Amino acid sequence: MRRSSRVLAAVGVLVGVGCFSPVGEPDYWRFARPHTGDAGWEDLGADAGGGDVAWPRGCPQVDCNSYGDVEDVGGLLAQLATLSWTTIARPTSVCLPASNDFHVTRTVNISASDIPRPPLCSTPGSCAGLTFALSDGAEGVKCLDDFCTTLMLTGAHFRLRLVVFDQYPNVPRYVPIAQVLPTCQSPCAADELRCSAHHTCWRDSVEFCRFCLDYPQEECACLGKFEGDTCLFYLSNDLTCAGACTDGRCVLADGQPNCPTL
Repeated sequence: MRRSSRVLAAVGVLVGVGCFSPVGEPDYWRFARPHTGDAGWEDLGADAGGGDVAWPRGCPQVDCNSYGDVEDVGGLLAQLATLSWTTIARPTSVCLPASNDFHVTRTVNISASDIPRPPLCSTPGSCAGLTFALSDGAEGVKCLDDFCTTLMLTGAHFRLRLVVFDQYPNVPRYVPIAQVLPTCQSPCAADELRCSAHHTCWRDSVEFCRFCLDYPQEECACLGKFEGDTCLFYLSNDLTCAGACTDGRCVLADGQPNCPTL
């Protein structure tokens, strides 16, 4: 995920529950800067200058493709109908690719309500309102309101990634966000890691590990750390456990309530 200029999601119902900042960005989805100073990070082959990263395993390669030119909302919505939602929580490791490139040749507006909601939002009250999260580098895309529920597209070049954040045990449980990303060939910023499998950019090495490499969280917690360094990760959204890095895994310390020794 690139550095977001707006991440505005359902502020009214979520401020005060401990998951969102005053501007509506989910605190536990805010990405920190890369751990470029961590011991061993360079040894793992990561390029913190926006280059590709070579790894012994990870998500499958996705080729760069385009949906072709589109001139109106109807054509754009037909392309959007091919996309699917991915649900993630704090402990989740999963491949998070982006869509093919969209190219809207004229000026059109699209509302979040135009995008089909994820199936798990069919239960009343289960989901927050769908919003867009606009990233730097998406060309010709502009939010038309403070909550970014409507986009104006003018000669736009971008990709989308449809993500549902599971914030259980908070209510509403699910937060659907349509992330607007740069095109597949766009370079990453100097302080970002490039996921060569998905052609996406990440500012945090742990999130890169979870969503580009699809490594288990206990391994991601020790990425770039020395043997014996302290580490922590989520066993569930509301349970954090601490431990020490042992053979590349975060081995949990004894004596923590509800935290098993892995």
